[in-house]
Amino acid sequence: MGLEIQEVKLDFKKIQQWKNSVLERLRKGINYLLNSYSVEIFKGNASFEDHNKLNVKESGEEIYAENIIVATGSLPSELPNIKIDGRYVIDSTFALELEEIPKDIIIIGGGAIGLEFGCAFQNFGSNVYVVEIMDQLLPGFDKELSETLRRIMERRGAKIFLNSTVSEISISNDKIKAILNTKNRSCRIRS
Repeated sequence: MGLEIQEVKLDFKKIQQWKNSVLERLRKGINYLLNSYSVEIFKGNASFEDHNKLNVKESGEEIYAENIIVATGSLPSELPNIKIDGRYVIDSTFALELEEIPKDIIIIGGGAIGLEFGCAFQNFGSNVYVVEIMDQLLPGFDKELSETLRRIMERRGAKIFLNSTVSEISISNDKIKAILNTKNRSCRIRS
């Protein structure tokens, strides 16, 4: 087609600023919609008294409604042998706030959120390693779809470890070493 592109550069700080502006716009839009439909928001921990009554722990408020929708969002899982420290071992919340693109990143879990981050960081130039305990990426999804995604990621340089777990992570001199158990053998990833 005659396109010539010299050097493509990524300004990660500007990407983060753009991401934050999109999030702010979405939050404002959701709040506007909720207000326009007279939706009342209660923040806190709540428990059901019966099928039409909630108690909000912090305020002591009782909420009655004919229909109640539970939409709590999600929280990242923490593995018992791997503690999130916010610097070397991060969850998706911390990943969204990174100030620099990591040279190497190990994604534990080949589900939708892990792979979304894996693909994004692969596009940013990170060396991506995905460790999934099951025998396919996107467990529970169509096997053909999973295989196609695995091939695409591997073609682009990702290292994918299926039927694998991270048994240990150690940090020394700003370097991370992960020990994997994969198909009855161990291997190491260093970053």
